[in-house]
Amino acid sequence: MAVNRVALDTERDDRPGLALVLPVDEDVNDGSGWVDYDPVADELMVYIGPAPVPAVSRAIETPERDYVYVRIGAPINRLVGIQVDGFRAWAVKRHPKWAELGQMTGGVPPVGKRQRAALRAFYRDVGDLVVRFGVR
Repeated sequence: MAVNRVALDTERDDRPGLALVLPVDEDVNDGSGWVDYDPVADELMVYIGPAPVPAVSRAIETPERDYVYVRIGAPINRLVGIQVDGFRAWAVKRHPKWAELGQMTGGVPPVGKRQRAALRAFYRDVGDLVVRFGVR
């Protein structure tokens, strides 16, 4: 089940009114947001919007281990980014389509066709993970 723009169920959430809204294809095509892979930390950060904002990370509760986190902006209480720990060591092995995002370092917008396609696949996969496993 692919998820694009949807307010995800937050019944299990301790913050009333929290909605996770993932970008749609038009958002990716217009270059909003940016991606930064840190090879030393093996961490991928995807920011939704023109620049990073203060946020807290909340884990998606996958059965194997926590490796994908949604970044909830404070005080706006909405999705502002996605963090992936163990990007090459763990995540890309489970989501090979994400590998292209690991080429993007230094906080750059997805400009190439392959990068935008990888980012769209990333958003769909993260949406699917949230729907399947929830956020704590």
